[in-house]
Amino acid sequence: GQEMTDAILRQSKTDGFLTWIDRLGDERLVRIPKEIPTGENAEHIASLTAARNFLVMLAADGFKSREDWVAALYDTNYDLLVLDAFWNDLVPLTYADLARLKQKKTGARRLVLAELPLGRARESAYYWKPEWRADDPSWLVARDPGQAGHWLVSYWDKGWEAVVGAHIQAAVKLGFDGFLLDQADSYLLF
Repeated sequence: GQEMTDAILRQSKTDGFLTWIDRLGDERLVRIPKEIPTGENAEHIASLTAARNFLVMLAADGFKSREDWVAALYDTNYDLLVLDAFWNDLVPLTYADLARLKQKKTGARRLVLAELPLGRARESAYYWKPEWRADDPSWLVARDPGQAGHWLVSYWDKGWEAVVGAHIQAAVKLGFDGFLLDQADSYLLF
């Protein structure tokens, strides 16, 4: 309940952790909360240690277009955004989108990180080819039983490294400030 949430937030602050609690229980992190961000401020954010709040939004299914998604994110005052670099896994953000997203609604600078999925491939992703099957390509291991449309990958395989490398290069060219390494715990499955 609220008491537990408040206790977690207090302890996180004491320990120097930046904490965000998904009160809506949305596993895919697809909504922008209606509440103002905890610790909202008008200061420029130049480093992770300066951030007082953040929003993780790994899917944009609820928006009719990339432009609507970017406009909705721009209209917030989060110090840090963590996003998929693609609207609906297919339409990449643009350099202009990133320039806009690096500004909070107040006009102050914020950081924008790209999610970088390391341990799983998604059938909905821009790089996916419909003819792919387990072991073809060699890095594609098996369907993830816990997530529909996701595949476990041999993250050490040169072919998968090339896919991840292309993702990194594209995100850097767009102007992302850094990356959130997602699914890095996949080594536990092997």
